[in-house]
Amino acid sequence: MGPLVLFTLRKVLQVTASAPRPSAQTNDITHLYKHPRGTEEEHTAIETAIRHGSKRCTYPLPCAEDVTVKVSMHGEGPCVGKDAVLSIILQNKCNSPRTITLYSQEAATYYTGVHNALVRKRSQVNIELKASEVQTLPWTLRYDEYKNHLVDQAALMLHLFGQVAQTKQILATQFHFRTAHSRSSYISCM
Repeated sequence: MGPLVLFTLRKVLQVTASAPRPSAQTNDITHLYKHPRGTEEEHTAIETAIRHGSKRCTYPLPCAEDVTVKVSMHGEGPCVGKDAVLSIILQNKCNSPRTITLYSQEAATYYTGVHNALVRKRSQVNIELKASEVQTLPWTLRYDEYKNHLVDQAALMLHLFGQVAQTKQILATQFHFRTAHSRSSYISCM
């Protein structure tokens, strides 16, 4: 048996390494999985995980949560062969205006929820909300963009994430939706 190597928890969390077989040499690949320590990106990723992860924190976070984001679907939802049309609803619950930077990403997922493919990644959108304003943003995913990613029992997932400039509040949500099809044809809805 080889020598016993002990790592502290702190060391394990700092470096992710890869070792090509059969060599004992390792390559540091931490930059592929994490933002650099001390950066604004790292801070945002940690705060997002604390606010929206499966084990949410039990202590209050430093910024207010005065902006909400929700997604709604029009009617019964999209049909195969047609564009998917949703609405992104932003609400400012504060008496001051807010500026939001919002990002979206669309992915195809298997019925288990595992990602199949990235459908589209958008650039950022900047939104100005007046005091106590509710703003609805139309969102469309064209059929041509998602048709090559459809597999049996697949769903589409919209990821929204962003930040409120004034308070540094993190916004994050996911919305799953399936495309419907008729029994006689997988190509179009009637």
